Amino acid sequence: MVVNPLFTVVEIVTILTPLETEMILNWTESAYVVVDYEDLLNLNLTSGAALNWTYGTASGNFSEIGTTGTYFAWVNTSFADSGTGVITIRADKDKYQYKSITVTLIVLALPSSLVIESPEAVFEHDRGDPIDVVVHLTDEYNGGIIQSGITSLYMMFETIRYDLTLNGTDYTWYTTLPQSATADLEPGRIYSARIFAETTNYNPASSVFRIDLQATSTIIELFGSTVPKMEVVYNEIITFYLNYTETEAGVTIDNATILWVHSGFTINETFTYNVTSGLWELQFNTSKMAFGTWGIAFYGTPGDPNLGEDIVDLTITVRKIVTEVISPIPESKYWGWAGYVTFFYNDTYFGGGISNATATYQWGTFSGSAIDHGNGSYSIFVNTTFLETGIRYPIIISFNKENYEVSSGGISLYIEDVPTEINLYTPIDNLNR
Repeated sequence: MVVNPLFTVVEIVTILTPLETEMILNWTESAYVVVDYEDLLNLNLTSGAALNWTYGTASGNFSEIGTTGTYFAWVNTSFADSGTGVITIRADKDKYQYKSITVTLIVLALPSSLVIESPEAVFEHDRGDPIDVVVHLTDEYNGGIIQSGITSLYMMFETIRYDLTLNGTDYTWYTTLPQSATADLEPGRIYSARIFAETTNYNPASSVFRIDLQATSTIIELFGSTVPKMEVVYNEIITFYLNYTETEAGVTIDNATILWVHSGFTINETFTYNVTSGLWELQFNTSKMAFGTWGIAFYGTPGDPNLGEDIVDLTITVRKIVTEVISPIPESKYWGWAGYVTFFYNDTYFGGGISNATATYQWGTFSGSAIDHGNGSYSIFVNTTFLETGIRYPIIISFNKENYEVSSGGISLYIEDVPTEINLYTPIDNLNR
């Protein structure tokens, strides 16, 4: 009898592993991206592969560090706007499985400053006289005046908006507060004019000047865990704390309206005064925002007409919920074994398993969706009769769910020959002869 064995030759299974799956950088900085290209058949790093990347409007190639199978590239964040983006990395080599991964970049918008050249920060002013206003924007990270990308620059005074105009010679912006703006105002007060600027790839900037008509100014200050730069996780419940005082005697203002303004989202939130702590508080669920870095402002108006308004700014970065894959211990099985291999998709920030995720697997020539047990556990059915003995096979699983980080895991399964033995025996009839 002639046996004709059938062989299926497949490309060697590979995996790309980045040194960092997520990086936080300022816009215009370059990300140093390092990845290992691993051969899962021989469990070693693979040299001589072609790796390339794409990010935003740009693409490029990786360079190998010697012949180590480790590759690196510099990717400048200015190829895309600030916010959350991904670098797509692809690896290819003859006889090896094509592989691609992504590295998440959280690109922070650069700090900017709105400098009022004229008028002074606080000045006495006769009611009904016009006021000339001249400002410019500066890049607080790289230095210098911001000359382009300014999408909006306007002044708010007594609920009326005044747009500023660009002077293309020295890149200053100017407008005039007309006589009518102050003609009907009550004297004996300080009136605030707030100037706002929004610029692509820069945090919103604002500045204020006050017209002294003998009123008392106020100040809103961030307090406690509420800081100028905050980092939070999506769906996290946080509390903002503000201290609101009038500046002359430092008395706490307990009768006011403090609103959430200028965040880029349709958010209508109002602070509440806590009589015990003497602070203004706002509990907020970050799911009302999106991933990325955002500039927000809180605007306060005292109930006492003799007190002026004030505004405070901060920057908040919202990240996806951090996850991990908990894999079973690698093991060996005899050829012919069939059963389940179970992985656990874990929420490492809030704690507990993550159900209802998209869980895709690959082992041998098979791929599909894992069985979701509803508690974070996901099982893959493996039948070793489709595998060859003496080989260690990788079992890879990848998880994806909205608002959660993408995570992958895997184990190696070694297939052993089935043990056999030969038993010899002599028939009893032969012994009697």
